Amino acid sequence: MNLFVPPGGKTKNWYVRVYVPAELLDFYKKSDFKQSTRTTDRVLAEARAAAFVLEKSREFLSKRELLKGYTTEQTQTVVLDASLIQKIAHIRLASLVRFDDEERSLIDEPEQWDEHDELIELSLDDLKKLIARRKSAPGYERFVETVIEFAHMMGYDIDKQDPMLAEFIDAMVKVEKRAYELMQRRSQGEFADLAEGESGPWLGELLLGWEKEHAPTDPKTRSSYTSRIKNFIEFTNDKLVVAVEKKDVWDWLNKLLRVDKLAEKTITDGYLPALRSLFDYAVLSGKFGIKQSPALGIQAPKLDKVEAAARKKPRETFNSIYIREIFASVWYSGRNQPVGKLRTETVLAGNARYWVPLIACCQGLRAEEVCQLTLVDVGMQSGVFSIHITVESGRVKNEDSQRWVPVHKVLLDLGFAEYVESQRKKQQVPEAADMFVELGPGKRYVRPKKAGALFPELHTKFERKSNTLLQRFNDFLREDLAFESGYTFHSFRHYWEDAVRKTVASDSRSGHPWPKGMVERISGRSQAHLEKVEGSSAAYGGELPPSLMKPYLDQISFANVVWPKPWAEFERS
Repeated sequence: MNLFVPPGGKTKNWYVRVYVPAELLDFYKKSDFKQSTRTTDRVLAEARAAAFVLEKSREFLSKRELLKGYTTEQTQTVVLDASLIQKIAHIRLASLVRFDDEERSLIDEPEQWDEHDELIELSLDDLKKLIARRKSAPGYERFVETVIEFAHMMGYDIDKQDPMLAEFIDAMVKVEKRAYELMQRRSQGEFADLAEGESGPWLGELLLGWEKEHAPTDPKTRSSYTSRIKNFIEFTNDKLVVAVEKKDVWDWLNKLLRVDKLAEKTITDGYLPALRSLFDYAVLSGKFGIKQSPALGIQAPKLDKVEAAARKKPRETFNSIYIREIFASVWYSGRNQPVGKLRTETVLAGNARYWVPLIACCQGLRAEEVCQLTLVDVGMQSGVFSIHITVESGRVKNEDSQRWVPVHKVLLDLGFAEYVESQRKKQQVPEAADMFVELGPGKRYVRPKKAGALFPELHTKFERKSNTLLQRFNDFLREDLAFESGYTFHSFRHYWEDAVRKTVASDSRSGHPWPKGMVERISGRSQAHLEKVEGSSAAYGGELPPSLMKPYLDQISFANVVWPKPWAEFERS
């Protein structure tokens, strides 16, 4: 803690200064924080200063925790020339004036305005002495350290023996005086601001131009690019466009990979192309003072084998205790009952909230297989109520994933057929009998044109219908139910497969083994390994009717599971 009274005698209040730790300089873009204690009493000033120091120390500790394991490239020593000096001076001038903008927006007491204006006058007095006395001025060495530190934060390490250091210091004194004169004129009630060419443009202004003239026309791509560019702007604290370096891009990509723990593919295919698009526009438009994109030639960083292995998240399997807790939770309290943080979100107020986890649990279906279902994918098939997984409804994992599967008796007992029928009436989709054709020699399934979503609330702008529900459900597991890391929606499929293995083993011991490939047919797993062992007969010579699968599926029991209240009660709640 550094407690001081500003020199010059224009204020006698004590001020406190807290220095930013060296490893955090790149994030704060400033070397210290200063604040008035608003008192001339030394004891009271020390107490207020201690509170400020405690607040900043906690902030620094939090930031350090975030940066564990995050390393950046070392700043390179540069050789000063006229162009580089002009660039750093330009950044310094704009930064000082912008900082004054922020300070003025935060001041709300008359005494603070007086102190703000006094500090401007004191700074101008010091700068005039620097101009008049040069190295003999009392604050010269401190000023040199300040501007060299500023250049370092901008990514330029300046050697104090550089032959053009004097020219650099003169330029920095000049722009500081210009900045404080503008601040003083503002304090005197003038509309004083930087002249054209002095003030930027900033990255935020570049983003606005990009959105108007260069952003992708596809709404989804445009939205994702915009959010990723904003992430970069926030990371750089909205730098001047001319101040952005390759190091900024590289450090940002490293942060995404090692701090935010994003996947390499997400960074390579999403974040980096967005930034390249932004700076390509800056270069092509000629409006933003750069001739080469700082993202040019940069490839996304990669994890080494050790890091990649440590990054892989284990996928845990639900047991009956976890399943019971989910079905007894507020998630199943009723369609109109609030749940989670986003209490008004459509997906949490609809029927998908009730049925999607249950279907995954009882059928072993993948999340997207359930969420993309349409009304023509559900109905009577070969005499039993069934679900059709097909590429015509959306994504499937592989060819074996396309299949008809019977509906488990638990779902029918909870009212699944009644729910489907209610949606048919609401969306005016024809009855099941009019849509399905029995499988058999010479016959095939003809998909009707009018489909209708089984869960309309999931059919949003996202290509994957499961995106929003999965995010909310996984958040609910962690934040509301306090499940450990590794438990996600996909844990339902692991739970179902465990239940299948136990059932198959039990049936085999009792003398009723399951036919080879039956499990794979129901679950949609690849059967290539069966074909190698059993020959082509393992694949049953084509589609297996749901009527033959139904007895085996219904044998799968879920020991000790207490199911939620039937859908009709959930719908009324």
